[in-house]
Amino acid sequence: MIADTLSRRYSRALFRAARKRNLVEEIYSDLELFCNMIRTNENFRYFYFSPRIDINEKKGALEKIFKGKFYDEFLNFLFILLDKKRQTIILRLEKEYKTLVDNFHNRSEVLIISSYNLDKAELKKIEITLSKFLKKDIKLIESVDSSILGGLILRINNKVFDASLEGQINRLRKKLLE
Repeated sequence: MIADTLSRRYSRALFRAARKRNLVEEIYSDLELFCNMIRTNENFRYFYFSPRIDINEKKGALEKIFKGKFYDEFLNFLFILLDKKRQTIILRLEKEYKTLVDNFHNRSEVLIISSYNLDKAELKKIEITLSKFLKKDIKLIESVDSSILGGLILRINNKVFDASLEGQINRLRKKLLE
């Protein structure tokens, strides 16, 4: 819970700094690349998160590796996280920052879960409908879950809209039991 609050706070600070310098997308690219390195490289992950490695040693290594490859604003932000011993929030922070970038560009990712692969026409119709409803550009991410008997489940940011057959039956059951 505290990590979520901190990641929101730090992501907003990073976003404000990036927006001030017109580097919103560029900083996101740096952040995404850095987080992918943490996710995929076990040695790098250990180096970055380990409390056994001196902060100044980490900062020196990061500067040596990333100076000229990452924007200085992002590199300085990494140093701040290290100084404040907040480096563990970086992966959550990436998600929060992406949400801020999407809101800034008036776009939203929607996870659509169905029991089968929807065809392009169905996806396009859903995308157009959601775009009109949300008044945002929509990027659909399709997922198949064979346990769904029929219908769809939509996940938009932190909200879930369950239009699956099971969800409808459960709502009807609940209503009848009231």
